[in-house]
Amino acid sequence: MKYCFLLLCIFFSLVVDAQDYRVVSRGNLHVRSGAGTEFDVIGKLASKDTVHVLKMEGTWAQVEFDGKQAYVSKKYIMPLRGTKQQSAENFFSGLWGLFKQGPISYLPLLILLTLCFTLLVRWMFRDSLEIKWIVGSLGLAAIGVMELIFFFGYNGLPWFCFPDEVGWLWTVVNFFLYGFVLLNQLLLNLQVIREVCYESGYNLSVGVYSYVVAVILAIIFYLADVDMGEYLICGFLVAQGVQIVMNYFIIRNFWRASVVSILFLLGSVSLIASSVFFIGVVILLAIGLFILSIAGSGDRHYYVVYRY
Repeated sequence: MKYCFLLLCIFFSLVVDAQDYRVVSRGNLHVRSGAGTEFDVIGKLASKDTVHVLKMEGTWAQVEFDGKQAYVSKKYIMPLRGTKQQSAENFFSGLWGLFKQGPISYLPLLILLTLCFTLLVRWMFRDSLEIKWIVGSLGLAAIGVMELIFFFGYNGLPWFCFPDEVGWLWTVVNFFLYGFVLLNQLLLNLQVIREVCYESGYNLSVGVYSYVVAVILAIIFYLADVDMGEYLICGFLVAQGVQIVMNYFIIRNFWRASVVSILFLLGSVSLIASSVFFIGVVILLAIGLFILSIAGSGDRHYYVVYRY
């Protein structure tokens, strides 16, 4: 029941106005006279500026700029939801416009649906370790792939709303939904590490420690207000590459080594990307793990908490 409530929350929090957009580029966004990089730059829009979109033309958006028609890259703008009360007609019109915009709009829904399906099947086959491992691995891989597409295919903060536009309620709801997805993904990742690697004698110390170091550095860079996210992810990928090479030397079976490497890489990279982009979620994850550890402290099967 709680998963249905979460689905409804994220469903309604993603309904947007398809006409007004917010600039989400890291720097200034070029405004061009035509739909292409070969056209002249006639102006610039700053990050978080609001722009009125007339229509979409491929990867470009026709906008109104200084009373004239101009074009900006569709990659660096996101729908802006107004605060006015919408009628039923406007609601469904905005909803249809949301789903016409492509995977960037409904990826959070797919991630949450995949997660809920994974947890449901794992609960139904909780007595079969093989089925649990297979479903858990598929869930981890699916969530990892979708998160990577979600982050690297869009330059900005696409998950969260802006409090000044939608209010603090939907902003907080989206934040905790994202933390919920990330926490469960972390538990799935820990399960893969335990059941596939440690219990089989495989050594993943480089991969595990590099994740811990990357998270610590991300927190330090965040507190120091230093933009080193991309470099941190690149260094993390190098460490994971070393881990993959080690896997093939340690695990003699080529296909098993490939499965272990792919699953761990997907889970680790998507987690570190999430942590770097939204460092506040790391705190939420720590709180969630702390609560889980307290809840399972009196159980003699303590490790079950981390096998979810």
